Amino acid sequence: MYRETKQRKIIEDIIKNTREHPDALWVFQKAQEKTSKISLGTVYRTLELLVREGKINKFYDTSAVARFDSNPNPHHHLICKICGKIIDWHDENLDKRIEEIGKVNKFKDITSEIFIYGICPECQRK
Repeated sequence: MYRETKQRKIIEDIIKNTREHPDALWVFQKAQEKTSKISLGTVYRTLELLVREGKINKFYDTSAVARFDSNPNPHHHLICKICGKIIDWHDENLDKRIEEIGKVNKFKDITSEIFIYGICPECQRK
């Protein structure tokens, strides 16, 4: 267990209170609005710690930038190839099928995360 610091609490609150999938720089900027006593290094370390603790998820966007997701439950993502918008989605039928595929191949502790890349409706209109 890790020590609860003021900075860690601020970072965790920022992540937990957004529906976005922010990068570390966005979190850092939001944290600086709350306290000037925080470094980008602290943000990176804290985000990685929260990932290790299973409180948030980490994945990479189309530009290979680490993004953080406050929803640690299994789900998938739609990502716009133009604007980078990220949308969460869940499909129980697909998840069951993935589980079946794992079992047929004698895999245990199956997890999956699917990324579907396309062009969002807003970018299609442009």
